Amino acid sequence: WNRHSKRRLVSLLTLFGFLMMSLTGVVLFVMPEGRVAYWVLWEFGGLSKTDWGNMHILSSMLFILAGAFHMYFNWKPLVRYFKDRLRGGLRIRWEIVVACACVFWILASALKPFPPLSYLLDLNSWIKGTWAAEDDYEPPFGHAELMPLRSFCKKMDIDPESASRELQARGIQFENDMETLEEIARANAMS
Repeated sequence: WNRHSKRRLVSLLTLFGFLMMSLTGVVLFVMPEGRVAYWVLWEFGGLSKTDWGNMHILSSMLFILAGAFHMYFNWKPLVRYFKDRLRGGLRIRWEIVVACACVFWILASALKPFPPLSYLLDLNSWIKGTWAAEDDYEPPFGHAELMPLRSFCKKMDIDPESASRELQARGIQFENDMETLEEIARANAMS
């Protein structure tokens, strides 16, 4: 392991972390809200909402760690850059002004949305809203899919025995009413 191979490794990890974070970020941008995604057992590319969220978190951590090592390996040039700026007077370069302005603009737009970045947030809300266009896709309450059939029926004021008979009459198989709605749905290849 020489210094150059470590720098190459860190550069590749930074790149791959960025690419994975970007891909998962786009998927998270267009996927349905959690309550809908979990209710309809939403998947993309064979991966669930939870899978995509976990990959986004872990790839973000990879990007952060690789970025930290990238700064470590490039510390001298970074410090030299700032020293040169200070030696040349306190002239502020346009690059740092633009970079700081962009960061401030994004943070301000996230906290108090205003155009044009608010249009992107509106687009995100609109896309997520299109997933539950029909009442069948809207869960009765958050994480209803995690409730056992018996508990779900009680909460919804449905007779559990009648519900069990109705499900079996429709060909939906399950062992007992203590199985969760998600388990029943997966076992019957449906949402």
